[in-house]
Amino acid sequence: RGANAARLLAGLAAFSFFSFGLVDPFMIEGPVTDLWIFRGQMFVLNVFIFAMTFTQWGRKHFVTLGSFIGINTGMGVVVLTAMTGGPSSAYWTMLMLTFFGVTLILPQRPWHAFLSYTFLILFYVFWMKRNVTDIDPGDWTVSIAGLLLANIVSVAGATFLNG
Repeated sequence: RGANAARLLAGLAAFSFFSFGLVDPFMIEGPVTDLWIFRGQMFVLNVFIFAMTFTQWGRKHFVTLGSFIGINTGMGVVVLTAMTGGPSSAYWTMLMLTFFGVTLILPQRPWHAFLSYTFLILFYVFWMKRNVTDIDPGDWTVSIAGLLLANIVSVAGATFLNG
């Protein structure tokens, strides 16, 4: 079950980075080349990680590999969010879906989920503050509140699933 969970996460991440590229032209004005280059890199990385799940190391360390997929995917979504409008972009909500997806698929301990998602929230805050110059306070508040709520719900979910 464990290696299959990591495979599913890697497959979903690769599919998401590829397929959401189809909506990029509708999400932003102007050229999408930089977005597609970044998406292509993330797609290749997740395909590589998917292949690693078939190795002996990947089958043994599936939680580590799955957590890396979740963190890597979350960081990729943060970069895409910054590239498509920062907190006013619809992409920040994809980060919440990353939290939920990893929690439901990967057998994480609650503390492990908390550390992973808190790291992603901090990465989001620092990346946005560094790379997005015009942040609307209302959009900023909504995005941070949504991410904090997603963290709480995901950690509660991990707690429940560990029963």
